[in-house]
Amino acid sequence: MQLSIYLKVHILGLRFLFARLLILCSLLLAGVSGFFPQAALGIVFYERPPGDDGRNLWGEPHMEGKAVQIFPLNGRWRWQRGEDGGSVSVPGCYLGEDGIIFHRYFDLPSQWQDRHLKLVALGINYRCSISLNGVYLAAHEGGYVSFSVDLAPEFLNFGGTNEIEIKVDNELDPRYTIPPRSQIWGWRNYGGIFRDIYLLSTPRTFVDGARLRSTLEEDLRRGTLGVEIRFKSFTTTPPGVSPPPGSRFSYVLEIRRGEGGRLVARTPKRPLEFGSKQVLRKKEEIEIKNPDLWNPGDPRLYRLEIFLFQEKELVDRYRIHFGMKDLRIVDGDFVLNGDWLVLRGLLYHEEAPGMGSALSFDRMEKDVITLKETGANMVRLAYPPHPVFLDYCDRYGLLVLEEIPLRQFPPSLLAAEAIKSLARRYLKGMILRDRHHPSVLGWGLAAGLASPDERSREFLEALVPLARELDDRPLFYGALWHSGDVCGEVLDFAVLELPSGDVEDMLSQRMTRFPSSPVVVSLLCRTLYREPLALLADTRFRGGQLGKLWGRINQIRGVDGELVAALKDWYGDQPLLVPPGGDPFLQPAGLITPEGTKKALFGTVQDLFSSHPGSVLPDQHPLEEFPAAFPVGGLLLVVLFILGYRKSTHFRGNLKRTFAHSHGFFVDVKGKRYLRLAPSLFLGLLICGAQAITLSGLFYRFRESQPLNYALVHLIGNGSLSSKIFRLIWKPPSSILAIFLVSAVFFLLLALVLRLAAFTFKAGLRFKQAVTFSIWSGASFLFLIPVTILFYRLISISSLFWPSVGLVLLLILWFVLRFQKGLRVIFGWSWLRVWVLSGVVVLILGFALGLYLGETRATLDYWGYFLGEIVR
Repeated sequence: MQLSIYLKVHILGLRFLFARLLILCSLLLAGVSGFFPQAALGIVFYERPPGDDGRNLWGEPHMEGKAVQIFPLNGRWRWQRGEDGGSVSVPGCYLGEDGIIFHRYFDLPSQWQDRHLKLVALGINYRCSISLNGVYLAAHEGGYVSFSVDLAPEFLNFGGTNEIEIKVDNELDPRYTIPPRSQIWGWRNYGGIFRDIYLLSTPRTFVDGARLRSTLEEDLRRGTLGVEIRFKSFTTTPPGVSPPPGSRFSYVLEIRRGEGGRLVARTPKRPLEFGSKQVLRKKEEIEIKNPDLWNPGDPRLYRLEIFLFQEKELVDRYRIHFGMKDLRIVDGDFVLNGDWLVLRGLLYHEEAPGMGSALSFDRMEKDVITLKETGANMVRLAYPPHPVFLDYCDRYGLLVLEEIPLRQFPPSLLAAEAIKSLARRYLKGMILRDRHHPSVLGWGLAAGLASPDERSREFLEALVPLARELDDRPLFYGALWHSGDVCGEVLDFAVLELPSGDVEDMLSQRMTRFPSSPVVVSLLCRTLYREPLALLADTRFRGGQLGKLWGRINQIRGVDGELVAALKDWYGDQPLLVPPGGDPFLQPAGLITPEGTKKALFGTVQDLFSSHPGSVLPDQHPLEEFPAAFPVGGLLLVVLFILGYRKSTHFRGNLKRTFAHSHGFFVDVKGKRYLRLAPSLFLGLLICGAQAITLSGLFYRFRESQPLNYALVHLIGNGSLSSKIFRLIWKPPSSILAIFLVSAVFFLLLALVLRLAAFTFKAGLRFKQAVTFSIWSGASFLFLIPVTILFYRLISISSLFWPSVGLVLLLILWFVLRFQKGLRVIFGWSWLRVWVLSGVVVLILGFALGLYLGETRATLDYWGYFLGEIVR
């Protein structure tokens, strides 16, 4: 009977305990939802404006005509995600990491059944799986490189309707995708079929590709174009069998100046004998006398055309635009066509309002024109662009640094064979597609590289042989400069992002260590302020700083170029620590807004690029703000403490006992003597208020800190939640209230844990006692109250920052020791047992948190990279 009563009482106690926990969680969720309202459900689609139908693409070398036809698959597609669905235009993209199925129907002419068909996709992000008429065709990973799939005739319905289905998965991973899961100052991971997609119909024997190599003699008056052509045939003849009549093939090469200009050279008709071979490779060398040389100031182009004949009938016409240029690295300098080349460039992201990453051809052309308007002769691309963008760079004269999108990847992850293999495929796809463009200056293998690490060097060494085999242009990497750089000898040159400080010494060290390697310096002009009154002042400050840094760098002999980030503001998946007046996902590092409005920095960069720095904006920084919420809140806490101390005998008595006789005080709490809830709640109000003002001031002090931005984004993970927290940081009254609620919830959760522990170890501690115990353990934080009045000003003074933060850390340590002392009293444990159990709990919680962050965000890998590269 006694056992039954005992069980019933304790079960009833557990019910009350879980009821309190449920109520607490409900209140917490209600509070969180009040501060962080839910984002609207659904998918946001962006579509390319009408006008670009995908026909006559510059990116497609086969010229459409009687023998070759392009069947565009651009247009309306159906999409489906679970029960949701609708219609969307392709090319188009969507926002978010969702798996979506796209499908559409199309009819094929019956006369195409004797032809060769190929599906060409210029960009599907990130990975896709393609099926045709219910039959799986292929899968592809890597959103920024083009790919094609040969279509078997037996899977097609000629003269009828066909259905194509493409499953798109846009989720990135911190370990196994290129690019990895985005970090701050990264670009937005749009998903979908965001570039053109079409069917290419050719005869069953056709030109399957060509590789061009141009060389110039030293006097630049004579050049040679080497062409390696790949022919493919699906009508081969078995060995020992005579080819049927009409199966003899031949080819002719022609070179013309410009688009349809004067004929420069023409080869004789060469026969092709496939026999039993499906693929033939032919090499030609064509001499070009007095060549027109391509350079950014005068971009002269040639057009190579390969004509394939069957008997006398033209069956394929393959066209490539190219340029003759001589680019060399001589004694650590770029030399183009015999002249010293100094690079002036901007970073560019393929994005526009309303279109996302599905840019129209008109938008791409306007962006190239704007790049030229700044005076730039070079553009840096963080990923392979639409091939049409490179065509515009060829035609307008803009050198290109093109990279695979491997950015801020920790060395420990670069060592994985899976990443090396994926990087090789990405690099191969990029070079094979774009190597004929004269605008491409070099190929980038990594950005934000941890250059002092041997694993980074090994990663680059794994990619270099492939790149050298595919093309002879220079290879580069992007990284911060460290004196222990071990990658400088592996590649041809580097793009260096220099931190603030003695840049002259850093560059001198770099050029002394790697004298044969050119140096391009990446300069940042990020404008973080958004308030209308502060925007102009901040722009002037950034412009002035940029001008000063530019002047210091250009006094150093041997710097081969400057790169400014960026032409346009762009959007990222992760928010920035910016004021709440604008979009936190907007990366405001551009000379113009996404809508095209020029900032004052546009003129600054124009002057710098034209070597007229005299009109650079003056160095004017926005005035530092000292929000009144901190001193006012601190004074309010002081007044409340004085009133409570004078008016409440119980509060005053408990306060004296908890510091003078802490052991006896906790004994009284356990024995329910002198226990009143009101003084405890009043103390909790003071403690939570002091913690809230202190932490809010600390966060506000670092509201523009990139390390804090990076750390919060990485730990929180969710971009939407991060952006809401960032908005609070910039609003001290709101952040004080939010931190106050979080602190209160912390003490209540601590009380619940104590109650569960007491029930487990049969200590007889009620919930009211647990609340009192947890709050009075934190009484040490009362010493923060007088400090809160001046805390923000103290941490704003560099010499007083660490003493002020050190005081807070000492009070936290005092709280931990008081809490452990109370555990001894409540449970009757020795100090050794308290420390051992506390250590075990901390280890378990730390292991669980580390396991979660490690699995979802690869925290250990990125944290080491973060501390080594960004903070340093």
